[in-house]
Amino acid sequence: MITKIKEKGYKILLLFLALFIFLFIYKFFYDTQNIAEGELLEEIPSYNNNYTLKSFLINGGSLSADAVRVEIINNNNGKQRNIYFNYPENSVEIKWVDEETVEINGIILNIFRDTYDWRKNR
Repeated sequence: MITKIKEKGYKILLLFLALFIFLFIYKFFYDTQNIAEGELLEEIPSYNNNYTLKSFLINGGSLSADAVRVEIINNNNGKQRNIYFNYPENSVEIKWVDEETVEINGIILNIFRDTYDWRKNR
């Protein structure tokens, strides 16, 4: 009976360890909120100045191409999140369509619910 309890405990421990490793890999390699800062390209406020879009160029170095990251900032509370990440890309064209919609390099996003990540949206 004790060996069954130990065996069950090891299985549960392995399950939690596997879950932890999966979450670690996702958080640091696939979560769009952990992308490198990059060099600021431009800041574009919304029509009523409630939001600001900041675009950044992420230098790929000598072994890879550049990438572009765009974050949205709520000017009322200071919260920010990445809404656009594309590779390979080295320039950005941003247009506000309306107060909730933005077009970034031809991709239309709702600032409240959409994100574009080239790793997921290929």
